[in-house]
Amino acid sequence: LLLLINDSILICSTSNRGGSCQLRSLINLNLLKNSSQRIVSSSPIYPSIGFISENNHILYLSNTYDILCDPFYEIPTISGRSIDKDFLSIINLNSGQSALQQSTYTLRLLNIRLIKDFFLYYLYGFEHKNISYFLTIQQSDIYHTRKYKLQTKILRFCQTLKQSIIKSYVEIPITCGKNYHYLVTAKFSK
Repeated sequence: LLLLINDSILICSTSNRGGSCQLRSLINLNLLKNSSQRIVSSSPIYPSIGFISENNHILYLSNTYDILCDPFYEIPTISGRSIDKDFLSIINLNSGQSALQQSTYTLRLLNIRLIKDFFLYYLYGFEHKNISYFLTIQQSDIYHTRKYKLQTKILRFCQTLKQSIIKSYVEIPITCGKNYHYLVTAKFSK
């Protein structure tokens, strides 16, 4: 659930809708718009994390893959989606190309083995000064030599519409002493 536009509109999705979303009036919960495409994970265990950019009305979403529920190719790991025009379609500035594969605001993990074996959980997302941030809990070793060792990372990318997410994408590990390797919850406040 996300509030939108002066807290009068609600974006909602449930796992029983197959990962599609709706726009509803917060006053009476009437349906305003309906999306038929999958944009969030349908996992009952791993929620999708999202926030709405204040400057450009883009819904930024991150999805933790659940191999029991989500075919890896249907939903991007991270995406920027239009709210005002073409409701919840992925923003794509490269006309004539497949929006799912070549979108400016899409980041996918295309390695099938990595998706199935590498634990990557999105915990929280926020924006600050035109930069999107997501907090993740993930395996510390991509080669699985220490398969169950987890760590927290903060990742960020610029929200400019002139470049791809991957061109400004950065991940930085976060640690708190020797005994606290991962976050449980997070909250950003201005």
